[in-house]
Amino acid sequence: MQKDNPIYKPGLTWAAALNFFEAGAYHILAIPTIIMALVPLFYIFTGISPLVCDQLWEFAAVFCP
Repeated sequence: MQKDNPIYKPGLTWAAALNFFEAGAYHILAIPTIIMALVPLFYIFTGISPLVCDQLWEFAAVFCP
């Protein structure tokens, strides 16, 4: 896979290499999108919360920079 990687082919412009990278990243980033779509359904049908926080600061510490 590393030897036949189209991003490192000689003669590609940086724009073409970026285009190849974006095409591959599109398919890789579909997996988290599917997971985020299924989490609410999992909660609705099982009642198991994917996130448990006793205090608001715990939630903020994880999701706020």
